[in-house]
Amino acid sequence: MNIENDLNIPPDAEPVSKKISRIATQFLIPVLLPASSAFIACIAQRRVSSRLDQVNKENENVKHLQDEVANLRDEVKFLETRRGALTSGHLKEIQQKVLKDEHDAFLKIAADLDNMKTLLQKRQQIKCSLFTSRHHRLELEDQQLKPFSYSRSYDKELGLYPGVLDILENDNYCDPHGSKHGRLMWVYMDLWKARAQLRMFKRVVKRIQDA
Repeated sequence: MNIENDLNIPPDAEPVSKKISRIATQFLIPVLLPASSAFIACIAQRRVSSRLDQVNKENENVKHLQDEVANLRDEVKFLETRRGALTSGHLKEIQQKVLKDEHDAFLKIAADLDNMKTLLQKRQQIKCSLFTSRHHRLELEDQQLKPFSYSRSYDKELGLYPGVLDILENDNYCDPHGSKHGRLMWVYMDLWKARAQLRMFKRVVKRIQDA
């Protein structure tokens, strides 16, 4: 007789371990399994909802920054036109010096932004890697990216440091093909370059007007 599956045998004839296994199989598992499945499904749904909220926030942020870049480029064009109207007669000599000074300053900022881009690319590569320690990313962020952006003399004019903090907190995009990680960081690069150009032309116009 198979005492393992026969429910009609006397209780004292069935080993305790077999009895526990039988009770768990017949009564506990049918109750607990649906509950655990529902719990797992609830957790998964929360994670999906959280990720969707994050993506929507990233999309809104990117759209806002892209609009600002477009507005800045329009303002740069206006200032270029205005600068041309100010370059008559004795102002031409002054203009040449002012333009050289401010263009040199712009080139230095552009070089800094290239360095910033390299650091951000490295950071995003680490973030998207399954084989690189999180410690290396945090070290890069705290010891290079944050100090570099905060220490620039034009930080407030370009919004460099707040932008870096926004990227570190919210740029989680990893290219599945591995060719171009990051999304928010690239919009910020365009924004910083546009602000740097605007800064240059504003300073040119002001210096010529004050001459």
